[in-house]
Amino acid sequence: SNAVSNTDLGLKNALVFLVELYETLLNHRCLTHFTGSTVNVDIFSLAGVATEVEDLRMLRQCLERARIVKHLNGVTVLLTKESYQIISGQLVDHRRESEILESLREQQMRMERSLQRSKQNVMAYIF
Repeated sequence: SNAVSNTDLGLKNALVFLVELYETLLNHRCLTHFTGSTVNVDIFSLAGVATEVEDLRMLRQCLERARIVKHLNGVTVLLTKESYQIISGQLVDHRRESEILESLREQQMRMERSLQRSKQNVMAYIF
């Protein structure tokens, strides 16, 4: 609900971010050491800043600087001082990794849409 109340972020981008968070947890092997099919992931601090971030890129930058802590009951994603500095504008990201990834994602989406249209045109031509 925090992301929905932030019109700059919105529900769609919040859902995209949750998928990316899941991939991050998989990459850090946070979900493999638990028995059972459910893992508790505490994202309280991330959810709290969802109302304050300017866009998805800023939320990604916060996650890049967050600490991921595994414990007996699950996983906690804790924002660091740098994460909060990103939000307040005190820390400017000079690495631009997030911007480059965002640009690549957008290019990939455009290419996939174009390919899909081309397939549809070929199928329409054949039949």
